[in-house]
Amino acid sequence: MGVDEIPQIQIELDSKSVDSSSSLDAQDIEILSLYVESIISNKSYSSINLTSTSLVIKTKTIDSTSENGEINSSKPKKNKNFIETVKKFSFKQSVIKLYRNKEKVQPFIPNEKQKQRENAFLGYYECYSAGHPKLSIPKLSLSTARIDLHNSKILEAKHLVLMKIKQSPQIGNASIFFITGKHDKIDGGSEYSGKMYNLFPEWMQDDSIKCLIDEDPVRGVGTYEVFINKLEKENDEITDETLKDWEKKAKQKKDVTYKIALAGFYLKGNKEDHNKARRFYEEAAKLKSLEAKLCLGFMYSIGKTDYSPKKAEKLFMEIINSKNSKNRNILIYRRIAMRNMAILYHNSHVLESFKLKNLLKSSNLKTAIKWYKKSLEMGDGQSGYLLGLLYESNSNNGIKEDKDEAEKCFGEGAKLNNLYAKAKFGRILVNKKEGVNKNERKKGIQMLKDTAKKGLVMGQTFLGEFYEKEKNYEEAVKYYSKSAMQNRGYYSHVAQYRIKELYAEDFISKFENLKYILNLYEKELKYYYNGDDEILKKIH
Repeated sequence: MGVDEIPQIQIELDSKSVDSSSSLDAQDIEILSLYVESIISNKSYSSINLTSTSLVIKTKTIDSTSENGEINSSKPKKNKNFIETVKKFSFKQSVIKLYRNKEKVQPFIPNEKQKQRENAFLGYYECYSAGHPKLSIPKLSLSTARIDLHNSKILEAKHLVLMKIKQSPQIGNASIFFITGKHDKIDGGSEYSGKMYNLFPEWMQDDSIKCLIDEDPVRGVGTYEVFINKLEKENDEITDETLKDWEKKAKQKKDVTYKIALAGFYLKGNKEDHNKARRFYEEAAKLKSLEAKLCLGFMYSIGKTDYSPKKAEKLFMEIINSKNSKNRNILIYRRIAMRNMAILYHNSHVLESFKLKNLLKSSNLKTAIKWYKKSLEMGDGQSGYLLGLLYESNSNNGIKEDKDEAEKCFGEGAKLNNLYAKAKFGRILVNKKEGVNKNERKKGIQMLKDTAKKGLVMGQTFLGEFYEKEKNYEEAVKYYSKSAMQNRGYYSHVAQYRIKELYAEDFISKFENLKYILNLYEKELKYYYNGDDEILKKIH
């Protein structure tokens, strides 16, 4: 093949070049760089020519730039020279759209190792403060997962971010703390060159998750915290006047109440606010406040200031071993601390500081189970649900599958009114063929109805499954569609799949949103499962 026959890809730039001191938007540079990298990875291309009107790509590697704008291929390097050359031009939005469209056409397809990472336990550590109704200080309950995107490629990271947001809890006050990295500042300015850091806001514009996010993500230095929409909104707005009053009263040396109130307020802010929250919690912890220790341990678990699982473990143990009988909420703090401890060990395979202490994953999980059980014994319904999942799973996690033990744990969690446990236990009761009477079956149906009414996609899908088995297709589609429309990960995808199957088998006539759901399912199946619906055929 001659030089003239080599395939060429042309990207239109503005016809006029601008002063060399001008620069592109940082995100645009990253996107163009990523797009070029994705093209030049194809071995068919051998050189790149850059002019004021077009960019003709013919190469796999970039090294030096000649006076006439030709970029010659030699040693593989990062695209520093390429980016510096591109900075001399302002380019059209069509370039950006071209990269984004390419990404949509060629979705990320995870390999087995990446799938294991995606399916890894997503632990939500909890910070809790009882508040003070008489002083108009609201209760604080924040559950947050830590997701580290380091060592991920761009498309893999985006795939992981979108999936984890969809699978996030629907109850309480939940968020996900994403560690994106920041890298160096561009040209000494205020913008950072980190690809994930700069692309993250764009990922949050994905139509499939927009409805799940509560306000804009909180941007930190190399991090983003995404808050999830709650099923039941709380009126927790704090005015500037209230904040000033709290700050004035918190200055008293022996004050605990207002220090904790201020810490809770700043906990949901940015990096600077996190430092303030930590300072107030530390001051209150010195005054032997259990809730301050709990929330400080929470901060160490997530990495909202320093990331230190060891420090978190120490604080949680101080709460667990506390004999402070004067605190009326001591049982709440102890059981949450126990659950947080369980999650530390459940997630220990991804915690660097735990590696030497816990070499075997099965040993870590056994320790996690010990703490889940202690927390459940103290009345923590969430621990019942998480423990049930461990026993229910048939994955190779080092813990022997035990359906009877899983049922017992879900049942205990359901008694304590945990919605997820109620959905699981309700489904077990309605699907049991032996050892269950009519009253228990009715009880199971009612549990599913309760969770479905609350908007829990798991409960809605399970209830749809129940009605489908009863051949009541109208009710089945009613609940499947509620779950499908929410589009919150696996259980919504199962509901979409069931609607598609029922429609294909002529069990249902056309109904509102059918076309939308079928189109949604097609997109979700391609992006998250590479077009393979096998995992959606059997509900777990």
